[in-house]
Amino acid sequence: MSSEKRSRREIIVVGGGVFGIGAIDNFIRYLDPAAIHITLIEKRDDFLYIPIDCRNLTEDVSGWFIRPYNRLFSRKPTLGQVKKGLVIGFDHEQKIVKLESGEVLSYDILILTPGCTWSDPNCAPSSHTEIMTYYKSLRDRVRQSDTVVVIGAGAVGCEVSGEIKSRYPTKSVILVHARELPLTQAYVSRLRSQVDRTLKKLDVKVIYNALGYDNKDGTVTVQHNSVGNMSSEDIKADVVFTTITPKPNTWFVPSEFKNAVGAIQVRDTFQTLIDPAVFVVGDANDISETKQALHATGNSFNVLRLNVLSVLDGRQPHVKYRTKMHALALTMGKYHSAGFLKLPIFGPTVLPSWLVRKIKGRDMYAKSIVKPLQYD
Repeated sequence: MSSEKRSRREIIVVGGGVFGIGAIDNFIRYLDPAAIHITLIEKRDDFLYIPIDCRNLTEDVSGWFIRPYNRLFSRKPTLGQVKKGLVIGFDHEQKIVKLESGEVLSYDILILTPGCTWSDPNCAPSSHTEIMTYYKSLRDRVRQSDTVVVIGAGAVGCEVSGEIKSRYPTKSVILVHARELPLTQAYVSRLRSQVDRTLKKLDVKVIYNALGYDNKDGTVTVQHNSVGNMSSEDIKADVVFTTITPKPNTWFVPSEFKNAVGAIQVRDTFQTLIDPAVFVVGDANDISETKQALHATGNSFNVLRLNVLSVLDGRQPHVKYRTKMHALALTMGKYHSAGFLKLPIFGPTVLPSWLVRKIKGRDMYAKSIVKPLQYD
């Protein structure tokens, strides 16, 4: 490491997803390369905007959401670098990050944005060639199938089911959900009923109050769990997608940082309870809010930047993060949508389908999300 870089404060960001590149984009706008250096560590060759995976199952939209990282720091080249590698742990007392390669990197500030672990269709490998092959294989499997079973009618499950049924209306799409309506009780019943009506309009067969188990042999066992029906049945499936709630991708994080479900415990300044020099933004922290890319906004990144600078200056961080809105926009194909918005002053408002389509339907926010990568 050069003497110039050693004289600067080092920020390491682990994870180049939506929150990782969003945080760095904010840093690039405001931080001085003479005083700070940033290293993004990411295991993949390319940035992937995971929420659009459901659209990519039925048409190749890879050009919308897959981007190399090489231009991330192009506006301020001396501010940072992108290092491809897999983080396998860190020592907060020594302030070092350990990579699978054996390399050890020192930091002054550590920012964790590792996201969550998913199953197909959100489980892409690392190299560019493997990523493209993975998505093509998924598209081929869906195209060649007669019956697709989706386990879990959360936001991802509803969008996956809707995208497939919209593109292939003659295929049998079966959606298995543990509750009495789509989504969870975190959302108002009017929205859940609207999603239910949309799925039925698309002719998606939804099995409510039931658990689904992928047997990995071309069948799914459905365990009914409603009053008067505790039976089970096996459904034949050419393709199965399990879209139940993912787990925080925190396997590399020391146990003392995490709660019982693996989320990293943080204060409202994004600092961890264990070490004020370690910050966590995005899906991996334990802040009580719906985990979605919608929260990757200037609000969260401004809070992060200001508190990081306070720690580097030896001051107590004081800027607190508050969820400014609770919202959801679902696109079940290009022409079927549902959504709602809840602001602090106003109650929840179910949005008209045409408005959600206009806002999200075409590219599912991909164009704005990939903007920090400087390819448009």
